[in-house]
Formats: sequence, structure tokens, C-alpha cells
Amino acid sequence: MRSSTIVVVALVFVAIISQHSSVATPTKPPVCSDATCCGQTSCIPCRYGSATQYCRGLVFYVFRLFDDAASCSGYSGSPYDGYGCTVPADKCPCVNGGTCDGPYNSCQCKGGWMGETCSECLCQNSGTCDGPDGACQCKSGFTGERCQTPPPAPPPPPPSSCSAATCCSTSSCIQCDNNGTTVSCFGTDYFGGYSYAIYSNPNCQSANRFSQCPSDVCLCQNGGTCDGPGGTCQCKGGWTGERCTIQPPCSAALCCGTDICVSCDNSNTYCRGINDKDIGNDPSTRSRFGLAGLGVHDRYFGVFNCPYACSFGGDGLRGGRSLNASTLTTLSLDDNEIGHIGAQLLGNALRHNTTLITLNLRQNNIGDAGAQCLGDALRHNTTLTTLNIQQNAIGDAGAQYLGDALRRNMALTTLSLKWNHIGNLGAQYLGDALKYNTILITLNLSYNEIGAVGAHYFGDALEHNTTLTTLDLSVNEIGHVGAQDFGNALRLNKTLTTLDLERNQIGHYGAQYLTLTTLRVQRSRIQDVGVQYLCDALRHNTTLTALHLDWNQIGHTAAQYLGYTLGHNTTLTTLSFDDNGIGNVGAQHFGNALRHNTTLTTLSLEQNQIRHVGAQDLGDALRHNTTLTTLNLSYNGIGDVGAQYLGDALRHNMTLTTLNLQYNIMGDVAAQYLGDALRHNMTLTTLNLNDNGIGDVGAQHFGNALRHNTTLTTLHLDWTQIGHAGAQYFCDGLSQNTSLTTLSFDNNGIGDVGAQHFGNAIRHNTTLTTLSLEENQIGDVGAQYLGDALRHNTTLTILRFDRNKIGNVGAQYFVDALRHNTTLTLLDLYWGWETNDALREINELVERNRRGRAS
Repeated sequence: MRSSTIVVVALVFVAIISQHSSVATPTKPPVCSDATCCGQTSCIPCRYGSATQYCRGLVFYVFRLFDDAASCSGYSGSPYDGYGCTVPADKCPCVNGGTCDGPYNSCQCKGGWMGETCSECLCQNSGTCDGPDGACQCKSGFTGERCQTPPPAPPPPPPSSCSAATCCSTSSCIQCDNNGTTVSCFGTDYFGGYSYAIYSNPNCQSANRFSQCPSDVCLCQNGGTCDGPGGTCQCKGGWTGERCTIQPPCSAALCCGTDICVSCDNSNTYCRGINDKDIGNDPSTRSRFGLAGLGVHDRYFGVFNCPYACSFGGDGLRGGRSLNASTLTTLSLDDNEIGHIGAQLLGNALRHNTTLITLNLRQNNIGDAGAQCLGDALRHNTTLTTLNIQQNAIGDAGAQYLGDALRRNMALTTLSLKWNHIGNLGAQYLGDALKYNTILITLNLSYNEIGAVGAHYFGDALEHNTTLTTLDLSVNEIGHVGAQDFGNALRLNKTLTTLDLERNQIGHYGAQYLTLTTLRVQRSRIQDVGVQYLCDALRHNTTLTALHLDWNQIGHTAAQYLGYTLGHNTTLTTLSFDDNGIGNVGAQHFGNALRHNTTLTTLSLEQNQIRHVGAQDLGDALRHNTTLTTLNLSYNGIGDVGAQYLGDALRHNMTLTTLNLQYNIMGDVAAQYLGDALRHNMTLTTLNLNDNGIGDVGAQHFGNALRHNTTLTTLHLDWTQIGHAGAQYFCDGLSQNTSLTTLSFDNNGIGDVGAQHFGNAIRHNTTLTTLSLEENQIGDVGAQYLGDALRHNTTLTILRFDRNKIGNVGAQYFVDALRHNTTLTLLDLYWGWETNDALREINELVERNRRGRAS
């Protein structure tokens, strides 16, 4: 396991209150000529109808097209849909006092408000934002500007001895599990006021530690009740055992894991499931999920004949033998509403199963009771390594059962509890379990409610745990106080390599504590000061390899810190810095860093207001850089001039393999620069140019490039205003290309004529395996051209054709083609039909091909 060196910078408290100016009322735009265009820099002729000029710009992070006659202050019309040039009605829908700022119309929020429209509250620990000013109204004794400070804790009471069954001052006395006479005292551990602890009798088992005495000290299950302070379970309904966990047998026939037996009309006994739905005696339906006798069918547990169902391995799942007898290794029952009874059936099976290694039960509403069943099973199971029970309404009680299981389980390595209702008490149970567990390596608790107190428990656990490598606690309101606990823990922990704290409002206070190998702090408002703390740590850190700082209100000042740091850092390989508004100045700092850095391989600067000047700095850097392989500059508006700089860089760069330039206000001139670069570049494999005004002329440049390029394998040209004429130019090059395997050409309106050109291309091309032509106004005639081509093509495996205009006639062409074609394994035609008959036959033929390839 890779060791990590954690550098924690001393705490510096700096208060930053951002002041934002309001946006001036937009004025009527000039007529589009040269480079004056509604405040933007590019004029493009309208694609449909007349040759009216329009402006292409960014409005609320989305490209829109503006007619030159529209009034920028009127906002007439609806958003551009491909058939007209109009202006959206609301360019910056800020709420709660937020104001628009800058040409990208991003909302600048006040007080505790945050998010794209200032609709998310930053207050921690269940605090609420009060009105447009966003002042935090704190609850439950929490204080501070963001309700981040826990209530003060009184000192814990001194330990005292118990006698008989009397109660010590503030709590109850119970009898130890391992001692029939000695009585122990349960006091309150006042850290946060959330837990119980034993203060006397060190022989008491830890199982009693978190019981709230005396009502549930014995943790009885299946309706059992606790008998007095001694903690003896009184079981009901035939259940037996110390905790009422031993299932009662059914009379007549064993009931396959359920506890209700009902007599059939013919006096045979059968088992009743959740929905009393008869699924018949077809063994193929009973074993649909590989669990003969379980009765899981079409999202229901059903009524089944017990002797028949139990014939699949003794008594079905009551003893777990039917699952145990199988060779099943992976079971996925996502979104099947199995509930806690279904979890009980699976739990019974897992006690004895020796083959299943992956179980996915996402979104099944198993609740705390279901978590208890699975937790009990995990105590005995020795093979399951991956368990996904996210979105199951599991709370603190369920976390307690799972925590108890993790203390004893010796097989589970991955556990996902995302999107449940686990709070700080549940975090305590799980955190304590991690102190003893030596197997688990990945734990996902994102989108729960652990807060700063829960973060403390996990921080404490990490000081002892030596196996966990990945911990996801995103969206848990841990705040900077929780981040401090993690920072302190990471000084001692040498195994955790990935920590995700996205959207936890750790702020710049919390940012200074965190460095390891992978750090995710997106949407955490760490701002420039927080980046400075991280950079100070990175100068000395020798383990951090991935850093994600997207959506953090960071500007070019922070880019300067990072740029300087990257120039000297020798370990960071991935940096994601999306949506931070660094602009051309920030791009210059990153460019300077890339000239000297020798380790960074992936850099994402999506949506950062970088224009052609910033693209020039980055392009110049790429001429010299020899390590960067992936660069994302989408949503930046670099334009044709910026494309020229990048194209020139691609002629000389020998390492970049992936370049994303989606939404960058580029036209056919940019296509010329990039197309010419592709003639000479020998390393780029993936290029994304979606949502740019490439047009027919630009398509010709790329067609010419494909004739000569031998390395590009993936090209995205969706929404690029290429018509059937451009499709002809492009397809001429595609016919001769020998490297492209994936081409996306959606939403270009090429029609039947364009489909004819693509049909001719795939008759001759021998490398393309995936082609997407969705929403291209292709009708039955175009389907005929493509169908005829598929009769002869032997390499294409995926054809996506959604949202075109084919009917029964066009569908039949594809049916005829597939009767001869044996390589196509996916044909996506689900929108735009008159009947499903042809669709069914197409699916059957495609499935035949898929089975043929599998064999």
C-alpha cells in the first residue's frame, strides 16, 4: 500500500466577504458585422432560412444564437432549437438577492446562499438561510457564521459503581452479557452529547456500549422485547435465540425463508410473499435471478407452491442451500422493492452461500430492519466482497447493525451506503467499527447527514485504521471543523489515498488541512485563500496525484498559486479546475506551469472564461510540454483565433491524446486550422468539437484531414451545422480513413442525401465500429441507403439512429439488412416509428448477432 506524507499547515483564520456589483441593463445590439456581435466576437450566417447574420454567445453557461434584429434588452422568442435564431427570456435567473456578473452571466450570491442560482443554503448542521441576506439561523445550540461550531460540552460525570439494578445518576444499569450477576453503569459520553459509554466493569462486552438502556439493551429482533434490566429477550411468533434471530419452522412444508404458511385449495402448503402474486411453477421464472425458490419476479415476491419451490435445493432459502448450491458470483436486484422481508431472505441465504462475491441492492427500501438482516448475515458470510445498499432509507439504527458486522466480517472490501439517512450517531457506529476492521478498503457514505460530529468519529477511526484506501463523504455538511478532524487524522494515517469531500462547505479554513493522494473538494467554496493553503502543502507533498477543485469560486489569483506550485511539484498527475472563472490571466499562469511541469497528464479547465489570448498561452506551452495527455477546454469561447494557436501547437506536440473543445464559438476557419494540424499530428486519438459552427466548409477540411491522419480514433461533431453538402466532403475522407473507430454526427440535419453519403462511406470503410446519426432528419429513403450499406459492411457494431423520420418502410430496410449482416450488435431506433413490429424483429436479429459474437 502506498504510504502518504501529510503536510498540515497551521490554522489561519481569514474572513472573506465578497462584494459583487450588479449587472448593467443590456442595450440593443449592433448589426452583426466584422467582429461586433452583441458583445461577443463571432458572427455566423443563420443556418436555416435567409442569410441573416446572427450572434453566437454564452448565456447562463449555455450557447444561444441571437438574431441581429433582436433587442438584447427585450429577450424575445424562445431558446434556439436548431430551426431559428432567438434569445432566451432570462439570461441569469439569480434568486435570494444574487446578482449577475460577467459575460457568462454567473450568479454572485449573498450571505449563506450558494449554487448556480443562489438557491442552495450554505449553513451547516441543519441551519437555515434567513431571507435574501442569507444570515444563518442555527439550531440545537450550534453557533458561528455558518452554524459550524458545536454546542459546548459539559465535563463527563465521574465513573460510579452500580448496585443491584439501580440507576446511576443520569443513566441506567444493565447486566453484562458475559456475567450473569455483575451490573454495569451506562453513563453519557458528552462529546457532542450523542453516545453512551461504559464507565465501570471493564469485562462488559462492547455490544452493550451503545444501547440506550433499559428498553433495548438486549437488541432483540423480529418483534422480541427486552425483559427488565437484565436484558433477556422475550421472543414472539416462534422465533428463538439470544436475540430472537433463529427462524421458526413452518408446519407441513418449510416456508422458503418466509414466516407465513398458507394452505392451498388442494391442501398443499405454500409460502406467502410480500405481494401475494402468483408466479406459477415455471422453473425459468423462479430462477430468473439465479435464486431458485426466492420468488423474485418482476419486482415482486410471489405466492409459490412450497414443495415445488423448495425442490431447488432442499428448503429453498430458509437454510440458504439453493443459493449455496449455485455458482452465481454477481447478483443485481436494483430498484425491485424487496423491502426488509426480501433482505431477510437474502440474509438467510448469505449465511451459508460460498460463491456470491457482489450483491447490488440499490433502491429497495430495506430500511433499518433490512440492514439488520444483512448485518447478521455478514457476521457469518466469508465470500461477499462488494455490497451496494445505497438509497435504502437506512438510518442510525441500521448503521449500528452494519457497524457491528464490520467488526467481525473478514471478506467485505467495498460497501456503499450512499443516499441513506445516516447521521452523526450512525457515523459513530461505523467509525468505531473501522478501528477494528482490517479488510474494508472502500466506503461510500456520500449524501448522508453525518455533519461535523460524524466527521470527528471518522477522523478518530482513521487514526487507527490501516486498510481503508477510499472514503467518500461528499454532501454531508461536515464544514471546516470536520475537515480539521480529517487533517489531524491524516497526519497519522498512512493508507487512505482517496478522500471525497465535495460540496461540504469546508471553506478556506478547512482546505489547509487536506492533502493525500486523491482529494476531491468540488463545490466547497474554498476560494483563493483555500487554494493558497493547499498549494503551500503541495510544495512539500510527495504523494498527492489527483486534485479536483471544480466550482469553488476561485479566480486567476488562485490560478497563479497553482501555476507556481505545478512548476515545482513532481507527483500531481490530474488537476480538475472547471468552472472557476480564471480567465485569460489564469490561463497564462497554467501555461507557464506546463512549460516546466513534467508529471501532469490530465488538465481540465472547462468553463473558465478563457478566450483566444488564454488559448495562445496554453498553445505555446503545449509546444514544449512532453507529459500532458488530456486537455479539456470546453465552454470557453476561444474562437477561431484560439483554434489557430492550438492547431499550431498540435503540429509540434507529441504527447496529447485527448482534446475537448466543445462549445467554443469556432467556425469553418477554426476547422481549417485544426484539420491542417491533424494532417501532421501523430498522437491525438480523441477530438471533441460538439456545438461549434463548423459548417459545410469546415467539414471539407476535416474530410481532407481524415485522408492523411492515421491516429485519430474518436471524433465528435454533434450540433456543428454540417448539412448534406458537408456530409459529402466528410464522407469522402471517411471512405479512405483507416484509423477512426467512433464517430458522433448527431443533430446536423443531413437528411436523406447526407445518409446516402454515409452509406457509401461505410461500404468502403473497414475500421469504423460505432456511428451515431441521431436527429438528422433522415427518412425512409435515407434508411434504404444505410440498410443497403449494412449488407456489405463487416466492421460496424453500433449504429445509433434515434429521433429521425423513418416509418415502417424504412424500418423494413434495416430488417432486410440485418438478415445478411452478422456484426451489428446495437441498432438504436426507438424514436420515430409507426409500429413496433419491425422493431421487435430488428431486436431479435441484433440479439442473434450479439450471441454469435459472444460465442
